[in-house]
Amino acid sequence: MRTLYILSHDLRLEDNKILQDANKKDDIIFPIFLKDSKLEKLSGASLWWVKSSLTNLANKIGIERIPIVESSGSYIPVLKEIINVNKIERIVSQKIPFPRVKYAFNEINDYFLSRGIENKMYEPNNLLSDEMISTIKINFGNFGQFFKTTNEMRFDYGEEDSTDLPEFHETEGTNGKIEFSSWERNLAKYWDTSESAANLTLKNWLEGNREKKNTELSPYIRHGQINVKRLWKKLSGKESEGVDKIRRNLLWREFFYCSYARRQYSNILSINEKMENFPWSGHWDRLINWKEGKTGFPIIDGSMRKLWETGWIDNRKRLLVSDFLTKLYLIKWTYGAEWFMDTLVDADEANNYSSWQWVSGCSDFSWPFFRIFNPLKNSIEIDPNGEFIKKWVKELDACPVEFIHDPENSDEKQCKKYRRSEIKYREMRKESLSIYREFKRTEKLQVDKN
Repeated sequence: MRTLYILSHDLRLEDNKILQDANKKDDIIFPIFLKDSKLEKLSGASLWWVKSSLTNLANKIGIERIPIVESSGSYIPVLKEIINVNKIERIVSQKIPFPRVKYAFNEINDYFLSRGIENKMYEPNNLLSDEMISTIKINFGNFGQFFKTTNEMRFDYGEEDSTDLPEFHETEGTNGKIEFSSWERNLAKYWDTSESAANLTLKNWLEGNREKKNTELSPYIRHGQINVKRLWKKLSGKESEGVDKIRRNLLWREFFYCSYARRQYSNILSINEKMENFPWSGHWDRLINWKEGKTGFPIIDGSMRKLWETGWIDNRKRLLVSDFLTKLYLIKWTYGAEWFMDTLVDADEANNYSSWQWVSGCSDFSWPFFRIFNPLKNSIEIDPNGEFIKKWVKELDACPVEFIHDPENSDEKQCKKYRRSEIKYREMRKESLSIYREFKRTEKLQVDKN
C-alpha cells in the first residue's frame, strides 16, 4: 500500500510504531515533514534541528531527501496535491496533544476518509497516552502529587520494533532542497542531530559518561529520536543521580503537556488571569540587552551568549535568565518565551510556555512572584571557579576569580572591559517587590469594592 508518512515528533527509525505497522503491510512509504505555523510553533534552532535530522534520516533510508512541506492553515490542499501526484492510498502520522493540532488532524482525517483515503494516527512520544494527557485528574498546584502518581504507573511499552524496513520513495510534488543559514550552519559545530548520536548520548548518560560533545538528551527527546517509553523502560531498576534526574525531568515534561493540552491559549495568555493586568515594564532596551547578553551580570550574559551560539543551556541557567527577565527587568514572560522558542534546539511548546509561566508567577502551579533569584549568589554556586564566565564572557577572561562574578566591585583593569549594569541587583529587587505589593493591594481593593 502506498502510504504518506507525515513526520512530526518521531524523527527515528528504531522503535517507530508507524514504520513497524507499515512493514507489516508491505508498504511503500513516501515521507514528508508537515510544517504549519498555525499548528505548532517551529522556527530558529529547533527548525534547524529538524532540517538537519531529516537530511540524516533520508541518507539512512536511502533516498535523496525528506521534504519539509510548509503551509499556514491550508494543509488539506497541500496534502491533496501530494496524494494525487504520488497515488497515495493511506496516511499515517503521530498525534500531538495540543488542541489546535488535534482539530487540524481530525479535519484531515474526515476529509480524506470521505474520499476513501485511510488515515491512521499513533500515540505521541510521551509516557501518557493522548487521551490521558487530556483527561488525567491533576491538581496543577501540586507537582509532587503528579510525580508520585505517574512515577508509580506501569506504561505499555509495546512490542520491540522489527529490524526490517519498508521501501521508501521520495515524495513528488514537494518543495526543493533544504537550505541552511549561516547561523544554522554554526549550530552544527555543537550538535550531531543523527539517530545514532541520540543512541550514543543515551548510552553515555546511562553509563555516567557525560564529558563528550553531545551530552544532553533533551533535543533528541523533543524531536522523537529517543522513544520516551523505551527510555523509561531502560531506566527501570537503575539507581543513580543521573537516572533520577532523567526520570524527574520526564515527569515534568508530562506535567507540562497535561497543562498545555488543556489551556489552548497559554502560549500568549497567563494562566493566572490576574497577572494579565500586572504592570510589566516597557523598557525594551532591557529586553535587547538580555537577548544579546549585555545586562552587566556575568552569569546572565554568559548564559544568553551560549544560548545564541549553541542553541542550548541547562535547566538551572534557563530558570536563572527567565527569572531575571521577568522579575528584575519586569519584562512580560511572553517575550522571553518567544526568544527561547527561536533559539533553543529543544524548543517545545508545552514545556517552554509552561516553564515561563511557572518561573514568572503567572500560572496556577508556579512559585510566587516575590521569590526572586539573586544572580550573584547563583553565579558563585553555579560557576565557583569562573570557568563558564571566562569561556562565554570574553571581556572577563583575564579578570581575577574573586571579582569575576561581580566585576563592578573591582578596580582591576582586567575587569573594566566588561559593561557594568546601570542598576544593581538590590535596587531592581526592591523596585520589583514594591510594584508587586502595589499590584496586589490594588487588586484587593477592586475585589473588596465588588
